[in-house]
Amino acid sequence: MSERVRELRQGAPYDARTLAQLTRAGLIARCYVPDRAIRTLRELLYHRQRLLQIRTKLKNRIHVTLAKHNFRAPYHYIFGPHGIKWIESCNLPEPMKAIVAELLAIIDEFNPRIEFYYNRIKDKVEQHPYYRILSTVHGIAVIHAGTIIARIADIRRFPAIQGFIRYAGLAVNTRQSADRTTYGHLARQSDKYLRTAFVEAAYLVIRHDPGLRAFYEYLRAQKGHSCAICAVARKLARSVYWMLKNSTSYRIRRIQPQYIPKPNQPLTIKRLARPHRPEAASLRRVAGA
Repeated sequence: MSERVRELRQGAPYDARTLAQLTRAGLIARCYVPDRAIRTLRELLYHRQRLLQIRTKLKNRIHVTLAKHNFRAPYHYIFGPHGIKWIESCNLPEPMKAIVAELLAIIDEFNPRIEFYYNRIKDKVEQHPYYRILSTVHGIAVIHAGTIIARIADIRRFPAIQGFIRYAGLAVNTRQSADRTTYGHLARQSDKYLRTAFVEAAYLVIRHDPGLRAFYEYLRAQKGHSCAICAVARKLARSVYWMLKNSTSYRIRRIQPQYIPKPNQPLTIKRLARPHRPEAASLRRVAGA
């Protein structure tokens, strides 16, 4: 009779004993648990984001209603003071006019709530020592800084920068076979909130950092906009890691010579230069069949 069967018959807690042995040997990895302040900041950011999503759905419903009845807005943003007056002046049929008025009233109730949670987040973030460092980056304000602080908590728990990049979701999956290496998409097993914060901040950083702007333009011509903006976000994450590690401010990058376009060789986006003909592929499949 095996030891496993004997312990089961005797009613011994086999799983508990095994976990105790693994814990004593130090073979179970510990999970990081942030303190109460960080958990509170996470909940505030999460709740504000959900309120924003609900408000966006209400605004989209108004856009769909206006488009359904052939009303074209004269403003780019129709939820400002002039845009709301234009919406109220639209001669919508009933009951759509009453529905749009009710949606606008609900949006007006959401605005002060979102502003209230923004102020609460701002008060907590400005007291954190990481905020003074993160605010030196053009593109990282209160919400992005709060998201980075809430998801990182303590930069010392990342001993290597490679682990931080993977945790932020900006590492690229690789497949290796012999001497051939293939690069794929970004790793999905990561913190999606931290990745979103870095990608959104990258759109603003390239406007103020000439080095990152030249890198973005060079890579956009080679692989397209999506790959280029993710690469900029990866460089920004690396900068943030060393900034928090060494308690230093953000420094503007210099334009590297390899990213400067040559006058006789203008950069062209290769993905857009190639014609896409899905009907040709379908015809080939039919002919092959």
